[in-house]
Amino acid sequence: MFMAENPKTFLEGIVIKRDGGELAEEFYTRFIPSIASGEIPDYQVSALLMAIFLKGMSFRETRAMTRAIANSGKIISFPHIKQPKVDKHSTGGVGDKITFLVAPLVSACGVMVPLTAGRGLGHTGGTIDKLESIPGVRTQFTPLEMERLLTQAGWLLCAQGKDIAPADDILYRMRNATGTVPSLPLVISSIMGKKLAIENDGLVLDVKFGKGAFFPEVEKARELGKTMVEIAKSAGRTCRAVLTNMNQPLGRAVGNSLELIEAIELLKELPQDCCDVVDVTLALGAQMLIVAGLEKDEKPARTRLLEVWGRGEGYNKLVAMVSSQHGDVSYVHNPQKFPRPKNIAKYKAPTSGFITGIDAFKIGELARRMGAGRERAEQEIDHSVGMVFNVKVGEEVRAEEELAEIHFNLGEESEFIAEISRAITIEEQPPTQLPLILEVLS
Repeated sequence: MFMAENPKTFLEGIVIKRDGGELAEEFYTRFIPSIASGEIPDYQVSALLMAIFLKGMSFRETRAMTRAIANSGKIISFPHIKQPKVDKHSTGGVGDKITFLVAPLVSACGVMVPLTAGRGLGHTGGTIDKLESIPGVRTQFTPLEMERLLTQAGWLLCAQGKDIAPADDILYRMRNATGTVPSLPLVISSIMGKKLAIENDGLVLDVKFGKGAFFPEVEKARELGKTMVEIAKSAGRTCRAVLTNMNQPLGRAVGNSLELIEAIELLKELPQDCCDVVDVTLALGAQMLIVAGLEKDEKPARTRLLEVWGRGEGYNKLVAMVSSQHGDVSYVHNPQKFPRPKNIAKYKAPTSGFITGIDAFKIGELARRMGAGRERAEQEIDHSVGMVFNVKVGEEVRAEEELAEIHFNLGEESEFIAEISRAITIEEQPPTQLPLILEVLS
């Protein structure tokens, strides 16, 4: 029988993983806290991340690393809150502002929603970066503050820090800076480590597939979802994973404040015509209500969400969260207050036809280079830059029709126009597309 190896030093562990070996659970239990405390130098942590990226990890290793990350800080509980508590997380997307809609809507239905979220990673935007477009908003709290805020607003949105999975805070930034982001076990242990660090009654995962996802192939995304559901189950948590399409950006806006503005406007007034943001919000929200035990089936759960949406209760919950976390709520009431970029360029259709592709990966990378994301861990985010699209895949357009706005402060307009022209394809015939919501894993 094959036995996992339990090296005495971190360096020995790097060598074992470099050569494709399996490390024992004790290795992760012993050394992940040392990463959190800064005892392991960055260059050795980077070496282990690259070895894992190249050689992978067994399920036992992934589960062990997840638990060690969760236990690297405090396990946060809310003993005085009796309502059901459900968390939600996305595996990373382009234009993904769903948290700002689904969390307040589910909260308005009577579920407590304690959310831990991350910053931008690779070509994908970060929920915390987007929230921090609002001046004054706080995203790090003590456990006592978290319970108080959750009681006040019904949901909270916090970043990890010294209390919540601090090892992942270090690993997260180093993955982004070392090209090791799209690793199945590293993605799983990062997401689930944060989630298991906060006690809740259940978790709903938005697992992306398509060009803008870390794992574009449907089968790889399905494997990601199934493994996270299994790890949650092994920790005694109810978990469901929804596979959603990320071949094109989600919604119209890409960029931190631009996405937040889109979410605010959608919450203010439920659109008459269904769109991808509404569809994904309802799909995830319905699963959250089911996991919470408030509904048994998807149809009544969607109806319940639409009712609170139509009454403006989701918008009120967003205002409550921003206020409780010391953000300037006037930006929510009047999104025109968000800073505007110095330059806005317009991209027009070079020919008539059907939009057959808006490459989410290329758009995400372009947004990052413009300053909406990070090339280096210490880099500051420019909250005002990004893109706003006037079209979606499948729509018919005419030559010279305006397809997108490019919001930028630095760089050349001609360069951005050339980049976006390579991301948008127009053909004579309409495209065949995979469904937006593929399946639910439970």
